[in-house]
Amino acid sequence: MKCSQWIEKSLRSSSEEGIVAKFAGKGSQKWLQIAVNEKQELLMGALRRSGAIPQGVSVTWKSPLVEDSFQEYRDSVALEKAGIRQLKVPLKSFWPPRGPVWDAIGVNSMGHAMFVEAKAHIPEAASPETKASPVSRKLIEQSLTRRGATMRPKPALTGESISISTRIAWLISTS
Repeated sequence: MKCSQWIEKSLRSSSEEGIVAKFAGKGSQKWLQIAVNEKQELLMGALRRSGAIPQGVSVTWKSPLVEDSFQEYRDSVALEKAGIRQLKVPLKSFWPPRGPVWDAIGVNSMGHAMFVEAKAHIPEAASPETKASPVSRKLIEQSLTRRGATMRPKPALTGESISISTRIAWLISTS
């Protein structure tokens, strides 16, 4: 069965169950939605091969789920979806509102949160300079300086790696 045929079949079965949601049209968003909702064994294999999770560990995905219209989450809602109820310090003290939107969120069978940023190809990983306000930018820079001291390479708010840099810094800051 061709991938496009499989997708059409999946969409029909979802709508027959009363769930009206369409996979994204293209790119990493589309493929991650399919993997989380229909082909978890492929996603789990990739996560194991990359070393993200060991053999025998499973993941319960919290987003993007077809029954939630593939909603993606950020900030305290993302933390809540990942089972993180309380941080050592409040989120707002080290990261401004409207932080990273996570492509997928899960909790593995060891109880560890998993935040996924998917990229379908290398150019997709490049991003423009942050559009954060001066106040937000200052808070982000302070957090990067404070928590990024052990990070190599150093995260930066300029250049093509801003999207990945800020996500890594956000994760380190929440730990």
